[in-house]
Amino acid sequence: MLSEITRDTIVCVTGICGHLGSVIGAELCRKGCRVRGLQHDSRIPELLQGLPVEYCRGDVTSPDTLGSFLRHDGNEKLCVIHCAGIISIIGGYQEKLHRVNVTGTINMVDAAIRNCADKFVYVSSVHSIAIPQKVKVITETEVYHPSEVIGDYARTKCEATAYVLSQKGKLDVTVVQPSGIMGPYDLGRNDLVALIASVAIGKRRIGVNGGYDMVDVRDIAKGTISALTNGHKGECYILSGHYVSIPDIMKISLKAAGTNGRIIVLPLCFARIAAPFACLYAKLTGKKPLFTPYAIHTVASAGNFSHAKATEELGFDPRPIEETIADTVTYLQKHNRSFSDPKLAG
Repeated sequence: MLSEITRDTIVCVTGICGHLGSVIGAELCRKGCRVRGLQHDSRIPELLQGLPVEYCRGDVTSPDTLGSFLRHDGNEKLCVIHCAGIISIIGGYQEKLHRVNVTGTINMVDAAIRNCADKFVYVSSVHSIAIPQKVKVITETEVYHPSEVIGDYARTKCEATAYVLSQKGKLDVTVVQPSGIMGPYDLGRNDLVALIASVAIGKRRIGVNGGYDMVDVRDIAKGTISALTNGHKGECYILSGHYVSIPDIMKISLKAAGTNGRIIVLPLCFARIAAPFACLYAKLTGKKPLFTPYAIHTVASAGNFSHAKATEELGFDPRPIEETIADTVTYLQKHNRSFSDPKLAG
């Protein structure tokens, strides 16, 4: 376990231009940390603009680009937060998904070992956990078999988590496992934020009778950063928030936007039949699919995750989901998000 983060510690963050990565980067800067971000494209998120982040161009799928990102001298400590990855609610095997989530994670772990990193925190997902039948409350597990989880996204996160933990003899690794991520500082790339956005402007009034555990991106960032110094070697920590139904997310979004409207709730049996057609429609129109067979499976599955371990050891304390949704709507409105993006419709 890393004792503390001092000025001679470099914290390297992959995926720093993404939703979670940018919030982690901003929080680290607020704490006065030296932050180095792996930049895959030229877009710097608004949240990070003007902050003292050192950017290195690179790609987790290209090992040769990771050397400069992890460089440090003998007097500096090196910490890595690996949160680069692809989240997908589309079913079926996707080569890029596996290449980024699995091969990219293997590359990062191996590079961290070569560069003698002092701490490695991997942002996995609760989807990496195989859910036993008839279990009411889901907690951390020590067993990760990709064949036991459902969906290609879940399999990639499970496989990557297993590899990270397998290297604990060579590297001080800790894994955090967020549930459904939502919150401000995103304009619709996040599927849950896209749902909130489309409801808030009246483009979506149809939901399904299911739900999942949702957690604020800001709370995940704090829990992930805490794992640098408080996370035990080889341990996993579920960063969950609160179970909330899809209809309730929609109603809270309407209230936060000051909009009146009736929510139509579809039974899951009907949603399962309609989901493939919704995917086809989204593909033909170029709109972002929020209504897919994998998404329906997720909201119909067990979603009662316990964050007790993270609360005890990392000081993790998720805020109410109403606050998260209200802040998300406020952020979207503040940025003059008229939600005219056709990808949010449908």
